[in-house]
Amino acid sequence: MIRLYALHLAVLPLLLVDFISLDLWRIRKDQGLLKPEGIAPTELEKAPFTSAVVRERTVFFLTALYLLLWGVACSLPIAKHRDGCHTVKQYRCLNVL
Repeated sequence: MIRLYALHLAVLPLLLVDFISLDLWRIRKDQGLLKPEGIAPTELEKAPFTSAVVRERTVFFLTALYLLLWGVACSLPIAKHRDGCHTVKQYRCLNVL
C-alpha cells in the first residue's frame, strides 16, 4: 500500500508539473489564448516569448524567496509535540493559534 506521505511528496508534484507542462504546450501550439479577429493563421508571426519567461522566472524566485524567509522567521517545531493537543507559542507566525 502506498503511503500518503510518499504520494504527496513524489506523485502529486510530478502530476502537477505534467499537467501544467501539457497546458502550456497546448497554449503555445495554438499560438496563445486569444487571437485577433480577421487575421489568417498564416499572418500571425511567432513572437518571441523571452519576456514572458523572464517575468515567470521573476515571480517564481520572488515567491520562493518569500517562502524561504517566512520559514526561517517562524522557526516552527517539527517533531516536538506529536499528539496535537499542545499548542506552542512558536506558532505565532501562522496567526491561527
